[in-house]
Amino acid sequence: MKFITTKKISQNETIALLVKWMLVLFMVAVALNVGSKIVEFGVTPSAWVLKIGGNTDEFVEPMAYNELLFLLHSDLFLLIMLYVLIASLYVRLPHASKTKHSVLLLGVVLILVYSVGLLLASMVGFGAIASAWAVFFALHLL
Repeated sequence: MKFITTKKISQNETIALLVKWMLVLFMVAVALNVGSKIVEFGVTPSAWVLKIGGNTDEFVEPMAYNELLFLLHSDLFLLIMLYVLIASLYVRLPHASKTKHSVLLLGVVLILVYSVGLLLASMVGFGAIASAWAVFFALHLL
């Protein structure tokens, strides 16, 4: 098992191929996650507000809090799994330590802001949902 812990992935052809395919699958997972959010909520922050907060004038019911929690739970599970796997690969790249720490910290902060924004959606309203929307797309571009 020592070949897995080596710092030089390029020395082992099998591990290098595995890492390349894992990165391709990560990109597919991220694209599918974004696609599912676009289908479920829409592209604009106002579409997210309408879906989560509802609209009494148009008789659109707000999303139930337990449904929002379930959605957030499944999103957090996927985002944390992707984050941990991407971080384990990113640590092996030859960047400076401060750069690695900054990017990894930014990823954690974005995940936290996204989840808190969705949780506060019913209390704060548009601001929390808009921040969750912005952070969701920023996180997937990171």
